[in-house]
Amino acid sequence: MTSSQNTRASRPGPADGGTTRMPDPPDLSTDELAQLRFALLPDTTIARLETPGLPRSAGKTAAERACCLLGAANLVQAGALSAAYRLFTPAQLHINANQLPRTSNRRTQALAHAIAGLTAAQSATRMDVREETVIQYCRTARRRLGAKSPGQAGYAAVLAGWVPLSAIRPGFPDLTLAELEARHTPAPAGSSEDTPTGPPGSCPAPLPQEGPMTAAARQPHQAAATANESAS
Repeated sequence: MTSSQNTRASRPGPADGGTTRMPDPPDLSTDELAQLRFALLPDTTIARLETPGLPRSAGKTAAERACCLLGAANLVQAGALSAAYRLFTPAQLHINANQLPRTSNRRTQALAHAIAGLTAAQSATRMDVREETVIQYCRTARRRLGAKSPGQAGYAAVLAGWVPLSAIRPGFPDLTLAELEARHTPAPAGSSEDTPTGPPGSCPAPLPQEGPMTAAARQPHQAAATANESAS
């Protein structure tokens, strides 16, 4: 058994007290979500095109504002939190979910430290390398993910399953995002529980919920059924 398999086998599950549910996401307004997305997108020009209506002054404090909205230590962690809470789709952050690689090495470890909120100096101490090496590791990991900004890197790393959600915050489930989705997505009727839910890095669709439009659409049918019962 490899070291990665040993780590995976030691993760706590429901039977031994490990949580399998994410805490509620922060209650952000439409404007706050726009500011957060502005900060996570890689290029200022793209960010302005994607978030119309924000004042020009918003760009000057976008990173700090994004971290404050999510209680994040840095933009990498803010991106990771956005993935964990499903605040944006990959397309909204210009991330190709179908081309995210799987990996496990020192570069992933360096990025995982950043996702946990550590500085490069703190990561260097934990990894017993120079600070410049940590920075280079993170840059290489970012390129592997196809990310062009720290926020994109954090989001893509969580989406690709490079780190478990507990790497972001200790109270989060000790599962990857895909594993968490698989646990809370019911299997279709007649399918096996072992049926794969999708390729690594895929973005499972949220569970269907009835909204106001669905309920309204049923009202004419309910009224017709009531009329038929009365007539009979």
